[in-house]
Amino acid sequence: MGTKRDKLAKIELDRLVGQNIRTERKSRNITQEELAETLGVATSHIGLIERGERGATGLMLLKLSRALDKPIDHFFHPPQNTLSVKEYKYENTIEAHRKKIATLIVGLNDVQLDFIAATIMGVRTMFNELTEDDALSFSREDD
Repeated sequence: MGTKRDKLAKIELDRLVGQNIRTERKSRNITQEELAETLGVATSHIGLIERGERGATGLMLLKLSRALDKPIDHFFHPPQNTLSVKEYKYENTIEAHRKKIATLIVGLNDVQLDFIAATIMGVRTMFNELTEDDALSFSREDD
């Protein structure tokens, strides 16, 4: 049984691989349905892999590398932009939080949305005033 850190690393790796597969598929204007048909799997399986909800097996990675004309190791590298691995993880975390917030606010009225916006602005102001020692003390309280 792996440690919690090992499990988190696998989740991050599955997301990275999935995002790289999605990027390559879209760059070739291939739909998930078309890729699934080429690989002989269900479209939902491609979606799960691309979202990082299911890790691709070695055989699946081999099939994907052939279908997308990329070496297998290509899927394990952060995108070739100027982001470091740390920045890349941060961007993925931010995007995940945006999606979560978007689902939470569906159906709220304008007054409720204004209240949430004001609350977030207040929290941001508070965080901006924190020192590094203050921030560390908050993280220690969780331990």
